[in-house]
Amino acid sequence: MTSRPGLEPRWAWPSLICLWLGACAGAPAGPARSLHGDQAAATAQLQALIRQEMRSADIAGLSIAVVEDQSVLWAHGEGWADRAGGQAAAPDTRYRMGSISKLLTATAAVRLAQERRLDLDAPVSAILPELAMRDRFAHGGPVGFSLRQLLSHHAGLPRDLPDGMWGRPGETHRELVGRLASVELAYPPGQVFHYSNLGPSLVGVAIERASGLPFDAYLRRSVLEPLGMVGARFSAAPDPHAPAARPYHGLQEGTEPVLRDVPAGGLEASVLDMSRFLSAVFDPRGGVLDPTWAAQMLSAQNEGVVFDFDLKVGLGWMLAAGDPGVPREAGPVIGHDGATVHYRSRLLALPRHRLGVIVASNSDTAGPSVDRIAEAALALFLEARTGLRPRAAVPSPVLAEGWGEAAWARWCGDYTTAAGHVRVIRSGHRLVARIADMEVELIPSREGFAIPRRRLFGIFTLPKDDFGGLRLERRAVSGRELLLAHQGDRTLLMGERLSPSIGETGPRPSPGLYRTIADEAQAVPRASVRITEARGLWLAETSDPEAPDEIVDVTVLRPVGPLRAERLGVLASGGEVVRWDPSGRALDFAGIPMERVE
Repeated sequence: MTSRPGLEPRWAWPSLICLWLGACAGAPAGPARSLHGDQAAATAQLQALIRQEMRSADIAGLSIAVVEDQSVLWAHGEGWADRAGGQAAAPDTRYRMGSISKLLTATAAVRLAQERRLDLDAPVSAILPELAMRDRFAHGGPVGFSLRQLLSHHAGLPRDLPDGMWGRPGETHRELVGRLASVELAYPPGQVFHYSNLGPSLVGVAIERASGLPFDAYLRRSVLEPLGMVGARFSAAPDPHAPAARPYHGLQEGTEPVLRDVPAGGLEASVLDMSRFLSAVFDPRGGVLDPTWAAQMLSAQNEGVVFDFDLKVGLGWMLAAGDPGVPREAGPVIGHDGATVHYRSRLLALPRHRLGVIVASNSDTAGPSVDRIAEAALALFLEARTGLRPRAAVPSPVLAEGWGEAAWARWCGDYTTAAGHVRVIRSGHRLVARIADMEVELIPSREGFAIPRRRLFGIFTLPKDDFGGLRLERRAVSGRELLLAHQGDRTLLMGERLSPSIGETGPRPSPGLYRTIADEAQAVPRASVRITEARGLWLAETSDPEAPDEIVDVTVLRPVGPLRAERLGVLASGGEVVRWDPSGRALDFAGIPMERVE
């Protein structure tokens, strides 16, 4: 979930992209001495980090629990659940968990599959015959994606249907089945990972159909109560009468709007509730799933998907989630993060050591801090319990003679990436990548990679590595010129180089400035998008609703038919569809109605 559905900068792609944009700082360096056997020292260091992050980011309240197998090693609350009411944040404070909800929704679907009441591999249209969505990649035939593809974000669905997602009381996830008749797929099912909140919402309807119960009632009966998550519930909005954390914009109290897509982001729970869920993941015996089905949830569902590389996804779970600073020998890290309009959360776990952490906050400014705290907690407690410590990254040796002529031709050009449009140019003897209003120099390494270094004022290249050892590679795969990102031993798809003629054919979009059509019933910011042409490319420049002059995202539009274009992502074809009317005065920007204002 997100506070700006469909319009947020796509910086929440796996952590390599976050590092590419310099948005992640990683866990703090540990002390010189080992923390092995000294949980008190690990706790003290973590508490100091929490207080530092809360001060620097204006965070109202935060709760954390660290779990080992069936026990809570440490649980703590800091700040306020309700500043005006004087209620301190505590381990049993309830927060909106955002997309961590998907883990519980997936668990419920798998339980029904275990009971042979749902078939994870059947076309969803067999379960929901009224689903009239068509597949534009299959000549307009009916969509054929399965529940398994929905749960692993490989159905090709758009990320969101923003219109009605927030702040429209009475609209529920059930209405999505009918509304998707006018929505187009972003990618062919099974082609590439594409995160979507629509998928789990459709799964929620399938759960209702198979169980005969409303979604929230079935989740309570089949998952929450059996796991002892007594304070947890699924709902469209916080209960104002419950002892839950109030929502804050920084330190200013706000109002959390009603959410339509409850199966994707409507869980309200405490970190102690989530610790019980983690314990069931570590040892499913006596829980809601048989061990074989529980293991399937943590098994990669996208083996063989060429463009996913080392991005692995289970049923609901992100496998090898991020790079939280734990040593390789600790085993894979699994997890999920969450965000609503005001709340932020992060869950991480090391199944090999049965160690996990859950962090939640009630401030919309807390996202990066929650990530850093969760990653630090996992690394610190792993060291305290096992003695395992992260190794310092070994920098790639720089190629002293610089780039050669062949490299200029190979690297220079326009790219569509998870971070938006990137242009790589030659600047004297340097290679420079421009991302929105930021410049990064690409320095050649002896292994053939490009090493990013931040540039100031377009003049000075900083010697410091702000990107966590990130290395970039150009590689031809399946006829595409891909941009890959490496960190440690992980490789992820970052984007694809564009053909110079990509925007020269087909109907031309209507350039100009478009703004979200006002709807007082919805909590959708008045965002702006400028459609412009540059060097034969059609670009969509998205501005920050709170700072209209600040461009936060630039994406490439690829015309695909009359009055339609794809908003490109990591590949040079496919993407969420943008549509405009013949007059050029109105625009449907990937599900967001907009009007031209200049």
